[in-house]
Amino acid sequence: MAKKVLLIDGDRYLLALTRVSLELDGFQVITANSQEQGLQLWEDENPDMIILDAKINEDGNVTLCRQIRECTDGSKPVIVLSASSLNEEEVQRCREEGIDWHLTKPFNTITLGKELEGLLRRKANH
Repeated sequence: MAKKVLLIDGDRYLLALTRVSLELDGFQVITANSQEQGLQLWEDENPDMIILDAKINEDGNVTLCRQIRECTDGSKPVIVLSASSLNEEEVQRCREEGIDWHLTKPFNTITLGKELEGLLRRKANH
């Protein structure tokens, strides 16, 4: 069964490009261009992974990440933060808030699917 990925990014071009790339790699992809839409889709679709744009809102998605991590229904998706740049302090803060991994933009859409598959396998084994 295809793994479901929720992409949340305000850049519609990047959403479309990433969606096509991941679908070609066998993922089922749903997209949102706002935090509110992303939260609703997460609740409705129960994705295996969420890729959040760091700039989608002013708090760097800390609120959305907390809501997802505090959910008590047992669903714990892998959460990946995508950003143009993150310093070491920001990476540590993201980890403390429940982010599993981060992608630096622009990321390679050719290898992205394989990287995400590896991340999902590692997470499943822990």
